[in-house]
Amino acid sequence: MFKSIILLTCVILSPYLVAETTLPKHLIFGYNYHPAVIQYHIPIIRQAYKNLGIATEFVAMPIERDLMQTSKGIIDGNVIKPLFRIKQYENLIAVSQPIDNARFVVFCRVSKPCNPNILQNPKNTILMGVGSKVFAYSDDWHAQVYKISDLGNFKELFESKKFDYFTYVLSQKTHYQHNFKNVKYFILYEEQVYHVLHKKYAFMQEQVNNAIKQILAERNDPLHK
Repeated sequence: MFKSIILLTCVILSPYLVAETTLPKHLIFGYNYHPAVIQYHIPIIRQAYKNLGIATEFVAMPIERDLMQTSKGIIDGNVIKPLFRIKQYENLIAVSQPIDNARFVVFCRVSKPCNPNILQNPKNTILMGVGSKVFAYSDDWHAQVYKISDLGNFKELFESKKFDYFTYVLSQKTHYQHNFKNVKYFILYEEQVYHVLHKKYAFMQEQVNNAIKQILAERNDPLHK
């Protein structure tokens, strides 16, 4: 009788156990518009999942919305994010292999001063992306801050000459930086960025991590470890 109960329990639970460990066939990832993300990071993620037999779809989203959509389970993850952003959502996990080193910088029009002192001038306005860690530092700035959610609009706003300064993120991959002209910049801080998954995919985190490592090794990427 006892053995029959155990057998029946296993039969009932087996579909759920399989569901938790079977790799999905298709995943949707959000990303923010940036040359490095489009030309370097997305190809890495696409190939890593292809090697695992998983089809991928990538959807451009405003800076904050992609994380919110992942946290709610509407999409499955994000191409890359800095760790401090990932930790702000309890439903998100960071795949442990870093994909890039991000430099958070302030771009300046080439004809303008370009050093940390410009952040203390109340006559200056700094264009900034919503959700940027720079917000944590901007509380100490005397300069004005203007926030937008779409990084793709930075170029248009800068070229319109409505702003002389804006925060931006540069990749350590020198070929995938930006398409701004007549600019210079100074660095605020640097931070590694990681691939993001909803926590329901925690069971395959190590497989994804190893797949990403393999791609980085094939590219002789210095972040491979």
